[in-house]
Amino acid sequence: RNLCAPRIMPHASMTFTLPESQIEWIKKKVKENSLKDEGKAFRCVINFVAQAGKGDIFGAERLKACEAEMEKKSAKMSYPVAESQSNWIKNKASEIKVGEPLVASAVIAHCMGVTNDEVFKVVRCKTNTTTKPAEIKGLCKGGLEAQAALDGSAQKVDGCSHCAKNESS
Repeated sequence: RNLCAPRIMPHASMTFTLPESQIEWIKKKVKENSLKDEGKAFRCVINFVAQAGKGDIFGAERLKACEAEMEKKSAKMSYPVAESQSNWIKNKASEIKVGEPLVASAVIAHCMGVTNDEVFKVVRCKTNTTTKPAEIKGLCKGGLEAQAALDGSAQKVDGCSHCAKNESS
């Protein structure tokens, strides 16, 4: 399935110790949503919480539950993330005074409690995952095209270099 969005490689990987139940949930979402890999699923949950998450995502009760899950059965996972996503995780960890793995676990736990479509069927540009709300913009051209494809009204957006390349092949 080609959503005609440019593919930009993430800049770095972040490694977290996560509860195995969350790791399995990420793997399940890859299959259910025909995602490229587990890193893509993880980036979707980060973007969702950073841009649209509501509620007590990082409350004491959730953080305690995530810590308890990690103590039961956990594993180390590395996920490729964009610089903006990495910065968001680091800043959130600093803000709430916990480690980055606990931020990642709380984000996944929150997403496990909302609908699949809310997290995985809305296009969110990583450039809008920021610690500075004034920097949030609308979707980029590739994001607009990907959203149109998800909505079933695939259309080209003027100036999309990815579409121009595909037309010539």
